[in-house]
Amino acid sequence: MSLSPLIVVTRPEPAASALVARLVSAGHSALALPLIRVGPVAEQEEARGRLSAALPADVLVFTSAEGVRQSVSLAGVEALNAQPIVVPGPGTAAVAATSGLKQVCFPPAGGTSEAMLTLPELESVKGRRVLILAAADGRRKLDKVLGQRGARVERLVVYERTPVEPDWQALSAISRAGQVIVLVTSSEVLRRLGELIAPEQRMQDGWLTLLVASSRLAGIARDSGFVQVINAGAADDASMLEVLAGMDVIR
Repeated sequence: MSLSPLIVVTRPEPAASALVARLVSAGHSALALPLIRVGPVAEQEEARGRLSAALPADVLVFTSAEGVRQSVSLAGVEALNAQPIVVPGPGTAAVAATSGLKQVCFPPAGGTSEAMLTLPELESVKGRRVLILAAADGRRKLDKVLGQRGARVERLVVYERTPVEPDWQALSAISRAGQVIVLVTSSEVLRRLGELIAPEQRMQDGWLTLLVASSRLAGIARDSGFVQVINAGAADDASMLEVLAGMDVIR
């Protein structure tokens, strides 16, 4: 790219600011535009009781780093370490390790439900009890496929995802930028972007590029009218940065 683009990070905090700091320290123009807030569920005691009753399981699945944080807060490390743990990728695995969790495995690439389902821990699950700890929303791809494989699947809500009002100063900076690359890792964020970016802007040649985490998100983005869409193939920071490097954005 001939111009230095503005890189917009839409992850929830604190992940958004951490990645922006990494980009800025490397000399790039970047800002955080979190559109979703993650945090504890409102009924903490009820969630704690449900999780305590559901443990142990044969396999424990976390769908995000926030799920790890909140589950540790609700159940404690010892109870969570009583079974093998599956997480989406290295970022969540690092949070799990820092929290004291053991027996943690993750797909080497992908960071998606599809990638997680290729792991041996989730392939031979007939008759096994798989506990998924997640937010209330989500695709339920894991639940469906694991159920088809014969697993006894239970899903508990351990954290909440709520919309965040966009930072209008950030939106103003985006509108003034000559080129913009927006990092998108969830369909919910993609939907929010569709509310904020006018149809004509989505099609504006050379101005806006979406860097998304999967082919599924790429398809949704194109169906929503976004013309310039690149699939990073994974949701973790390292994968996103690798694709940006290939675009001559990160050196």
